[in-house]
Amino acid sequence: VRLPKPSRRAGGTRRYLEQIQLEQEQVPSFSGRRLSLAPFLQASLSGNLSSTPIFQKTVETGGLQLMLLVDVSGSMSGHGITMLEHAISDVEFSCRGLPVDLHLWAFSSDLFIFNKLGSPRNAPGLTMYLTSMVQALDVAVEWSKAGKVDRGIILITDGLPTSCRHRKSSGDASSDLQAVIRELRKDGVVLSVLAIGAHTDQYDSVFGEKKYGLINSLADIPKALSDAARLIVEAHLKK
Repeated sequence: VRLPKPSRRAGGTRRYLEQIQLEQEQVPSFSGRRLSLAPFLQASLSGNLSSTPIFQKTVETGGLQLMLLVDVSGSMSGHGITMLEHAISDVEFSCRGLPVDLHLWAFSSDLFIFNKLGSPRNAPGLTMYLTSMVQALDVAVEWSKAGKVDRGIILITDGLPTSCRHRKSSGDASSDLQAVIRELRKDGVVLSVLAIGAHTDQYDSVFGEKKYGLINSLADIPKALSDAARLIVEAHLKK
């Protein structure tokens, strides 16, 4: 399903993401136009020209891998998924032309990994049922650990999990979620949370007071996404 048009204030998120830059690095290569003189002379004298990278090529490194981990449980039907679509649209607009690779994962009772960005509404095979947030975060954290500050996660949800984690479970879904969040922050994984709805007491107890962006209406999305992008970019720039 196609995404709606981005909001007029989506540029606030882009302003932070524009700080993500690619870096250029010269590396040895077996082919190219730019000869590296010292390796060429050494390889010529030793007779190892065929097995020595005597050229230099320019490669680009850096950039950011950004995952949108979105809640598509039954409670997100209607207004919730509409706000979710607008949030995805604003992020997609903000990343256009920038060295930011976007990934879309969704969760309900199962985890759904999308090949391209779009609305999860009515996606083939998607079921909007329970909220297996803990399990989804467990998998997303393992994905993020590989790059840490090169990767970030924006979690968008309207509630708390309805199932426990499969490993090291306390037997309580909310307690398991708190444990996962503590572990990921200890490991340096950057997580931003956009919480939909007015359940501030519940959100405070799990995510921490003022450690999430609250979305009650479409008008709240640009500011909340801007704050989420700022957190992730600041962590990225510290590397």
